[in-house]
Amino acid sequence: MTDTLLDVKTRILSRVNLASVIGEKIRLENSGGRLKGLCPFHNEKSPSFVLYGDSFYCFGCKKSGDAITFVREIEGLGFIDALRHLAGKYGIEAPELEAALSHRSGRRQEASLYAMMQAAQEFYTEQLRTPLGKTAVDYLVSRGFSPDNISAYGFGMTASESYGLVRHLRQKGFREDDMISCSLATGSTQSGRPLDFLRGRVTIPIRDQHGRVIGFGGRTMDGAQPKYLNSRETSLFDKGHTLFGFDSARTAMRNRGRAIVVEGYMDTLQLWQSGFTEAVACLGTAFTSAQLKLMKAATAQVVLLFDGDSAGQKATLSSVRVALSVPEIQVKAAVLPTGEDPDSFVRKHGAEALSKLLDTSVDLLDFAVRERLRAVPPLQVPEIVAKEFVPWLAQIPDRIQRSFLITKIAHLTGIDAGLIASQIPSETANKLQIRPLSGEVTDHAATPQKQDVKAAPVPPLDRASFDLFGHIYHAQPGEIDLPSVKSEITKKMDLGFEHTALLDEMIGFLQSGLAPAVQPPHAWHTVHPPGIQPLIDSLKRSAKAFACTNRRDRLKQLFVVIEQKKHKDLVAQLKSEMSRASRDPARRHEVTEILMTIQDLTRSARVT
Repeated sequence: MTDTLLDVKTRILSRVNLASVIGEKIRLENSGGRLKGLCPFHNEKSPSFVLYGDSFYCFGCKKSGDAITFVREIEGLGFIDALRHLAGKYGIEAPELEAALSHRSGRRQEASLYAMMQAAQEFYTEQLRTPLGKTAVDYLVSRGFSPDNISAYGFGMTASESYGLVRHLRQKGFREDDMISCSLATGSTQSGRPLDFLRGRVTIPIRDQHGRVIGFGGRTMDGAQPKYLNSRETSLFDKGHTLFGFDSARTAMRNRGRAIVVEGYMDTLQLWQSGFTEAVACLGTAFTSAQLKLMKAATAQVVLLFDGDSAGQKATLSSVRVALSVPEIQVKAAVLPTGEDPDSFVRKHGAEALSKLLDTSVDLLDFAVRERLRAVPPLQVPEIVAKEFVPWLAQIPDRIQRSFLITKIAHLTGIDAGLIASQIPSETANKLQIRPLSGEVTDHAATPQKQDVKAAPVPPLDRASFDLFGHIYHAQPGEIDLPSVKSEITKKMDLGFEHTALLDEMIGFLQSGLAPAVQPPHAWHTVHPPGIQPLIDSLKRSAKAFACTNRRDRLKQLFVVIEQKKHKDLVAQLKSEMSRASRDPARRHEVTEILMTIQDLTRSARVT
């Protein structure tokens, strides 16, 4: 960091009120003279996020920093972008930032383009309020949008005339060349004069992650083709790096722990109106790693919601590879009934039906492989594996990840994992360590092999968590309230990937009307790591211990115990933190706050 940027940082921090910045994202309350709230970076029930002067600190996840750090974390921005965000928001002069980003004149030109796009948005929304706009408003109302949301979502319209927007922008001093370069206008093939790019359509603004208008979508109201028309790609609008609605959906993604990705903006807006404010759209393009990385700072789970008619074409091995490129995010797939898209489905069947459908989402790799094999005769499966899956696997550079994928594909296709590995044209293919699936013993597995990487041990479950797994494993369909159980697990349990995958599969069986305990090994789709198999074996042996007349009440009791243990563990952690703070002169001011937090937690959990 240069001295210049240090000066800018100091200037911004001296002018920005930390409580105002954070208060826009979470609710802060005064407690013992300190502002505190629920941490936006992890799920918690008791506030452990505290403000100290110009800094924040979370006693739960240990995140700390100043206003710049907060903006970087919450918005997913780089350092300079965070400085620019705060400087612009609070009107702080910071010309050095333009030099740091280079090409100051180019930045001024870029600012002019953003201003022009905003002016176009204001023109479109103003048109909606004219007598000509009644047709567009009636159309939107017929599509199920409320008057308030028509305004909130930024809907506008453009008349059928050729020069309405061009004339308006020219009067405001914008250049025709810029209108064409930003896809607001297009050159006439006859006269060469610029014509409005969108004519006779309802419009919707497409914004970048900072909320700036970078393009538009237009939808006809009379069935004319093409039905949808989006801005061309420009210097501002890169479809592969843009998610429609991300600037608005980011907070909902973080709060709900997932993102829903659909194809079009009308689908997104209809889902927002139905309460699914974590929805975004990839604007008809193939799902890209850039889009997935955009969501990484907001959520750890993405559900791709496919139209029933096109799920197989979109859930390809290429889309799986995109998912693998960002391993921090779990990508799942859910499919609507044939003939339905998200817009039509939620309007016809309601939000509750969509919630249930989203609960049935499955791992994208599982879905992609099954979709590819769905219409293939059994005898043709080996050919598909050899011609399509093996070349795809050969492109996976990480050997451990490739080994995992081979094992999973072997389970899904019934072809021996060692045989699949031997077909990969790679010098390391035959050295891959292939683990048999749960309940299977193969000659390949029985042969001792040198392991390049020792599998990480799976941490054991405490007694209450083990009992919870047991009651779900031995439950019968309809015996427990699955939505409630899933919600409690999300709020009160911090499980690793292995345990979460096992729980998801057991709940998936129950949702499908099947009892987990009686399912044969080949019915399980999750590839269980070695450390999980002893847990499954123990659950099998403990059937008598989990015989229960009222499993719902027993699960409620277990969640109370689990929450109390979580409180006790947090209190112990805080006591340790208080001990360290008391020995550090720079942190002694935190001791009183930590002690008050311990007292609050002790009272709320009724622990000693």
